[in-house]
Amino acid sequence: MFEAHPAQLVALVRQRLVLEWQFHQRNDLARLENDLTELLREFGQWLRVIYRYDMRETLAHEAAWYASVLAARGPDDDAWKLALGSWIIAIQGVIKPPKCNRLAAPLQELRGRGHQLFAEAQAQYIAPPSAPARNLAERLVASDLVGASALLQSDCDAGVLVPDLILRLIFPAMAEIGRR
Repeated sequence: MFEAHPAQLVALVRQRLVLEWQFHQRNDLARLENDLTELLREFGQWLRVIYRYDMRETLAHEAAWYASVLAARGPDDDAWKLALGSWIIAIQGVIKPPKCNRLAAPLQELRGRGHQLFAEAQAQYIAPPSAPARNLAERLVASDLVGASALLQSDCDAGVLVPDLILRLIFPAMAEIGRR
């Protein structure tokens, strides 16, 4: 039943968030309008897969990633709970009972654990990068490809294996760029 209304559900979720930032002066949400719209659309696509294949056991783990994306952009855990609450309201408003209750229940459980899940997501996914990873990110953001290549090459010359270089520098630099 969820699959029959994905566009309508995303539109309702977005509309609720827009009302929230307009009427409660949530500038932290308003400045992220494009990112939030995309995040909510992707979350909806992911929920379709979860519901289609009955993969609810993965819901908390995967939802933590979405929470971390939101956390990395600045809003606090109430924005995450607001997003989950918006999905619950949209599902309950569009899909008829008792199906809506079955679909909304796992999201209600996540929302109830919102602060804990958000804190875990921050700890797991949003660690401050090391100085070398920040340096690499700075060079990449500045389009200093020669400098970035030199940094990576110097580590390779010092005996750092490429898989270690990827895990220690490249992934954290990518995360830092994404956070910005």
